[in-house]
Amino acid sequence: MRIYPASLTEMYIEWDLQGETFTIYRSTAPTSGFEKLAEFIVQPFFIDKSVNLYDENITYYYRVEGFNAGIKIAEAGPETLEYAVKDNVANKVIYESKVLLKQMRNPPVFFLLKRRVGMPCPNCYNPVTKRIKFPNCQVCGGTGILKGFHDPVAARISQDVSQMIVASDAYDSDKTALTPIRAWTANFPRLHPEDVMVDIMNQRFKIVGVTPRTKSQYLIRQVLDLVPLEKGHSAYSVPVDRRMTPIE
Repeated sequence: MRIYPASLTEMYIEWDLQGETFTIYRSTAPTSGFEKLAEFIVQPFFIDKSVNLYDENITYYYRVEGFNAGIKIAEAGPETLEYAVKDNVANKVIYESKVLLKQMRNPPVFFLLKRRVGMPCPNCYNPVTKRIKFPNCQVCGGTGILKGFHDPVAARISQDVSQMIVASDAYDSDKTALTPIRAWTANFPRLHPEDVMVDIMNQRFKIVGVTPRTKSQYLIRQVLDLVPLEKGHSAYSVPVDRRMTPIE
């Protein structure tokens, strides 16, 4: 579990746990008093919008449980942010970045966050070599993990990639070196290489690089390097509801 201040009134908690859904708890004490913040979470993160980092006398502790078919199969925590620097400048820049993205009026995009843990894919994962046999496996999306991506998250980025015309020979493959498309997005959800981005036209892009822009403990924004995926890539088999609205 990892905890980051998302602003002076928000905390971002992410985890690598097995589970189809997750429940998160919070307390101001390390071993007792945990109250349920949310349940049936389908993403590997949660944004706690009810914190007050202006108050240096409060410490927040979090615990997360993972569930399959209503049965708890994993848990993490309690964990805390050891200290929280009050940075009003970072807080202002985070807010202004989100406003700027909104003012750009680009169509939303949808991030498919890769599962980092879970049941090995029965179709392509080799337990002896601990490698996947089929990089374009239609069962797991080439992740090696069953149901290889979490449910999509709607967000905004600084470019309208749906208007870009990509040459037919410019798609990602192991034999081709591409110049990635570069764009930036807000501080959260926190993204990682091998996550996938879907545009409003259902074009899919692999995230091949993430450069964080930070100040103090705060992630201000994320600069993404994106490479388009071929239409036959297994990532296209993951359903995405493109009517979702971005998280604010």
